[in-house]
Amino acid sequence: MLGGLVGNQGAIRSAYLLNYDISKETFIATGTMIACLVDASRIPLYMIHYKQLLFDEWKTLAIVTSIAFLGTIIGKRLLKRVSLGNFKKVVAVMVVILGILLVSSIV
Repeated sequence: MLGGLVGNQGAIRSAYLLNYDISKETFIATGTMIACLVDASRIPLYMIHYKQLLFDEWKTLAIVTSIAFLGTIIGKRLLKRVSLGNFKKVVAVMVVILGILLVSSIV
């Protein structure tokens, strides 16, 4: 619930998942599945309440969707090159950086 209120569910989920002895692939798949379920509940509401805005911004949506797919392809290739230990370190550092940015934006 807190993640939904402040908009950083991914960071909270990542910090939580770092505590478990799971593979990189399981870590990413778990986060992705949860994000998809959350988005599946949001998208119909966006379609109802922001239909015109979504229609007006279809080009932007198509571009960012394409970039997301490209990022997934690149990330999949990079993931093979990173050890589990380094993967967890990178995730932990990114969570800390996000936390610092959130705190600094509040102050």
